[in-house]
Amino acid sequence: MRSPVTKLSVLPEWFEVDAVVVLVICWVTSSALQAQTATSNQGMTVVQAISVAKKTGRPIFAVAGADYCPACKQLLNTLNTDESLRPLLQQFVPLKINAQSRDYDRWKQFFPPERAAIPALFIVTPQGKQLFGKVGSLPSNNLSKVMLTSLEKAGRYPTKQQWQQIAQTLASAEKAIEENKMSAALELLQPLLEDLTQMEPLLEFSDTGKRASRVVQQFFEKQRAALKAALHQFASEGDLAAALQVAQAEHLCAAVPQLKSFAKTELKQATTSSEIRKLLRQASELYQACLLYTSPSPRDLNPNLGFPLIL
Repeated sequence: MRSPVTKLSVLPEWFEVDAVVVLVICWVTSSALQAQTATSNQGMTVVQAISVAKKTGRPIFAVAGADYCPACKQLLNTLNTDESLRPLLQQFVPLKINAQSRDYDRWKQFFPPERAAIPALFIVTPQGKQLFGKVGSLPSNNLSKVMLTSLEKAGRYPTKQQWQQIAQTLASAEKAIEENKMSAALELLQPLLEDLTQMEPLLEFSDTGKRASRVVQQFFEKQRAALKAALHQFASEGDLAAALQVAQAEHLCAAVPQLKSFAKTELKQATTSSEIRKLLRQASELYQACLLYTSPSPRDLNPNLGFPLIL
């Protein structure tokens, strides 16, 4: 038996394309599965699937079967109807292929199953490394474990050690939010935001992932409230100190894609005159200068102490 660590460079010609693949090699039409993976369709070829997978960076999830096979139908039904699997299936690019076809004969030469039977399930990385290759219709809980483990090995889901590091960061961020140190909280959360956004459908499979969602939403809600409060204070007082509070809140919102449009809308509604726009612009420039002064760890403004550059 060939080693499962097979590279695309040694695969048949139809694998040697500029692409990454996630294959669900199935055998009958499945509108539910197609809805979960917009890149899949009944007419997709192996080469097209490889191209889609390469472009998306997702691993290959392949199931080979035939319409005369009860176990194959059972596996397909599980994939189509189990809602708990939907977020996981979205991480793969499925392709349907008949287990009796020539394409599957060629596929088995490079990604051999454990024995000659169907249904056969494979998971292969975009680089052509086989992560999984077994026969049989797995129950939902086993399927989810296989997919999560494979995504972890493919670098698309955190390892146990990485989750531990994320948990430590979240604890520090929660403390900073509780103490109203929003700049510090952003400094902790910002490196995680992009990865957490990409992983959002998978966060529910980890307690730390669920906690991450809560902490991020807590930060968003508190920062929205901070900008609204700063704008309300500025509307009442109209001085530079209040404008600086607006500048800080706006700066923190602008640094987060999920809050940027909110901040833009709130500021647009608040800047009703050229004098207000001028003062807020001056406060923003001064705040930027203060960030440079306090670099590399800009502190939160304290209205009772003022700003170093102002003094």
